[in-house]
Amino acid sequence: MKIGYWLFTLLGCMTWHIVVASSSPAGVQFLQPPTQRKSVVAKPLVEVINGRLTVQLEDVSLPNLLEMVAQKTGARILLHGPADETVSMTFQKVPLEEGLRRLLGERNAAYFYSSQSKGVAKSPDVILKEVLIFGTGAGASSEIRVFTVSQSSSDQGNWRAVGTIAKDANGPSGGGEYDPVIAGLAKQLLEEKNAESRKEAAENLGETWDENAATPLTEALFQDPDSNVRAAAAKALGETWNEHVVVPLTEAMLQDSSAAVREAAAQALGKTWSESAVLPLIDALAYDSDALVREQAARGLARTVGEEAIDALTYALTHDPRWFVRDAVASALGTIGGREALSALARAETDDRDEWVRETAAYAAVKSPK
Repeated sequence: MKIGYWLFTLLGCMTWHIVVASSSPAGVQFLQPPTQRKSVVAKPLVEVINGRLTVQLEDVSLPNLLEMVAQKTGARILLHGPADETVSMTFQKVPLEEGLRRLLGERNAAYFYSSQSKGVAKSPDVILKEVLIFGTGAGASSEIRVFTVSQSSSDQGNWRAVGTIAKDANGPSGGGEYDPVIAGLAKQLLEEKNAESRKEAAENLGETWDENAATPLTEALFQDPDSNVRAAAAKALGETWNEHVVVPLTEAMLQDSSAAVREAAAQALGKTWSESAVLPLIDALAYDSDALVREQAARGLARTVGEEAIDALTYALTHDPRWFVRDAVASALGTIGGREALSALARAETDDRDEWVRETAAYAAVKSPK
């Protein structure tokens, strides 16, 4: 009897708890404590497979993103100006350049490949070598950050940031004595109201051949409203013999609205003798609308002697409508030399419609290194 009583009581209590639990307000449970879910932030994902980009990103800073892209692609990525934005985006197997354009949002960029010339479509076999990301325009800056895969596996993170040109109270190189002559010219260049006076200051800074002149000249190249001053600044930067000026000169050559500035920047890039200038000069030769810019790009390629430019030069030799561009191209091919260059020169020697170009091609072939 007692056993039956206690069994009845126990079953009643269980029933009561079940009823209460099922009829309780949402979010209130009596049978079990609420489950505590931990907030898990997925690790950023960047993958490049067969020339296609897959990303899964949430609030990743742009520099960190570029670091990961440089690691995955092997391309050198150059970022101009401040970058405080973050990226949140997810997509799968998008062509690499299109994916990078999505990630960069409103920023403009130039993409340089291992083989790039007019009429040659990009394919998975064409390797992305370099990406130049331009500043946002909100407060021009001479700061440049470069992300690239290090050749040394001992480097932490397998990447490095180099090539920064930053303003410093004691001069562009920081910490050292600043030549008072350069300081005075820099003040004139950046603060003088008269444009002709600023242009003269830029020219005089170029004549110092001092790398410490790079910072004020770069600032003028990006900020001065007068195209003549910007052109003078670009020309002067080429006289500093500073590898760091390749990036601002490249941006000016590809972005400036003034053909005179782009021409001066192309000429200055050639004077740097830098391998980093080859791909941008190829781009200008192939795509700039101004013939004088294309001419200086060809002459710059002759100075840098980049064999990877032969395809673009060969195409320009047969397709560029301006004789003086083709003439500069013929000279460049003769300087670079090699079987392909000599073959292109031989065709131009007989086929070009301009006598001057034919003579230049013949002379270049004779003087060319075999």
